[in-house]
Amino acid sequence: MATFLNKFLIQMSGKFAVQSITAQKIWRRVLKFWLKNSIFAYMKDYWQNKQDINRLFDAPQFRKLKYAALIVIGIVIAVQFAMIIWLEHIPYKTMLFLRGCVGAGAIVFVILAAILAYKVYSEYFRDRFNKE
Repeated sequence: MATFLNKFLIQMSGKFAVQSITAQKIWRRVLKFWLKNSIFAYMKDYWQNKQDINRLFDAPQFRKLKYAALIVIGIVIAVQFAMIIWLEHIPYKTMLFLRGCVGAGAIVFVILAAILAYKVYSEYFRDRFNKE
């Protein structure tokens, strides 16, 4: 494949009457262009964006909301494990009530997580477009 590409680049350099450019120089230019405009450039931006977003998730104005969501899901998991452990000792109506509480807690967690994600990403895009 490389020899075919080298032959092709040599032919192309001759067709465009650029005799000073060798196949190696063209190959270097092709690689530079490919590295700038390929997945590597995207991944560099991706990791930078991910660090910016993580920094925003740890920002003081969003910390309360994040901890509230973690506390809610922790309570939900604790109640779920308690229901599993004491399955035979809990009355049926109490078990249904606890299952309802677990479901409501899960819904509250999803709402808190969605609010947190909305606030963080809106702040991220606001900062990103204000820089430009």
